[in-house]
Amino acid sequence: MKKDVIEEIENWVKELLNPSLPFTPQDGRAVPTIEHQHLTVNAKTDLRAVRINACVMHIDLRDSTKFNELYNPDITSKVYTAFVRMVLQCASEHNGSVRNIVGDRVMIIFVGDGCFKNSVDCAVSCNSLLEKLQSSFISLLGNNFTIKAGIGIDYGEMHVVLVGITQRGKEGLNNQDLVWLGQPANVASKLTDNAGKTYSVFNKVEEKIKTVKKTHPSILITENVFQGLINTQPNRFSLVNKLWNQNKLTVGGNAITIFGASLVWTYNN
Repeated sequence: MKKDVIEEIENWVKELLNPSLPFTPQDGRAVPTIEHQHLTVNAKTDLRAVRINACVMHIDLRDSTKFNELYNPDITSKVYTAFVRMVLQCASEHNGSVRNIVGDRVMIIFVGDGCFKNSVDCAVSCNSLLEKLQSSFISLLGNNFTIKAGIGIDYGEMHVVLVGITQRGKEGLNNQDLVWLGQPANVASKLTDNAGKTYSVFNKVEEKIKTVKKTHPSILITENVFQGLINTQPNRFSLVNKLWNQNKLTVGGNAITIFGASLVWTYNN
């Protein structure tokens, strides 16, 4: 790398890390995009952010490493394409805004008074379609692998910052992205990592440690989301019939209360 380029980067980083550089958040109601007028990557005078309250949903395939080991790209590409398209259409149907796709993981943002209902409905729709499409996946994959997903949802305040560099041409937008600062995006991601996965519980029985294997439900939500459902949809079927199981999960060194359920839609013929 040329010396002048190194000096340019060094000066830019020093300017950005200057403690006196103002941080200017702006309250927002809509889900920000890269083109949001308040956001900029050229933080010379101030570092700007959009502050929103939202439900964040993450979803991704279970055991994707094993999946890629078992099948060739001609097979995995079909499954990934089908899975992501299915998730995106569910997001659109339930008023969600897709803001990140990395491999088989998708992040969806829900805002407004209906964010609790919409995010959980989206999760149930994704779960339902995966169950309904199992025969199609089996026809392609055989019985060596079962397509399943883990889903996590949290709610709270986030600051959205635009990062990257300004570059002209077709590579321009590929060098910019939104970063979602705050607990909801991180916690939802951790819930997704655990949803639908088997874990061990250690019980002491007659002076001996007994290991019990349990499996988290495919949909995990935080107490914030659960309480939001109670406040906005007290008569929701899954609440009235107590289909959500309460549990504890360690996230970032802290044990938090979570609720899990493997819900699907039922339709009358």
